[in-house]
Amino acid sequence: PGAAGTNTWGILQATTGSLTVKSGTLNLIGGANGAKTGGVEIPGGTLTVAGGTLNSTAGLYNYTQGHGTLNISGGSYNFTGSEFLNGYSTLGNINLSGTGVFNVNLLRVSQAAAGSVINLDGGTLIFSRFNSASGVGTVNFNGTTIQCKSSVSSPTSFLPVNASYSYIMQLGGVSINTEGYSIFIGTNFISDPNLGGYPDGGLTEDGMNGTIIMTSSSTNSYTGPTTVLNGTLSLSQPSLSAVSPVVLATNSVIGTNSIVNLNFTG
Repeated sequence: PGAAGTNTWGILQATTGSLTVKSGTLNLIGGANGAKTGGVEIPGGTLTVAGGTLNSTAGLYNYTQGHGTLNISGGSYNFTGSEFLNGYSTLGNINLSGTGVFNVNLLRVSQAAAGSVINLDGGTLIFSRFNSASGVGTVNFNGTTIQCKSSVSSPTSFLPVNASYSYIMQLGGVSINTEGYSIFIGTNFISDPNLGGYPDGGLTEDGMNGTIIMTSSSTNSYTGPTTVLNGTLSLSQPSLSAVSPVVLATNSVIGTNSIVNLNFTG
């Protein structure tokens, strides 16, 4: 629509080929409440948000499937419905990078048997939590900042406890800004095996008065630092890797009843 322009459409469907939003504002106001009747549908093509603003404000769901791909490298994509469905029934992919902003409520990792991927290579993801279904999926954490919209309490986990999902910590790691909320994580991050033993980027917690609660009975394998800039990190199990250093900044604490293993040599 141009840098100062605004267009209003009903539904955007990317079936084949590519569509790029570079500037201006595109408002999508069509869509119903079915799983495949939202304002943005990507059942095979590629939608790229490289600048400007894409707003989808009708229907419960937006989705990818059929090898459809959503790229967000600049600007913002804001969806006010219930959930973005990645890989709805068949494979779909999401790539967030650069200065892009992806603003949703729930983000489904995958419900495709073939496996879907979410690459968080930068930018900002604003949401409440990931969601799961009966599919195979991977989330790669490689430099994105996550801003939380609400608290997540047990038994619901910020990262769904799903044996068919993998949460891979890559070189850029992840920064989670709790925005003052309490976030329950009941499963593990895995260090990227492609790093060949080189440290990954680790986990950074930010957000004054917020808490990240890690309760998995098994150990995270990520090797980068666990850094608490603000808020509280609470561990109910010794779930951090022995080679992941814990860094506490001013205004940060280790929570009550936490278990912290400190191994000193020399």
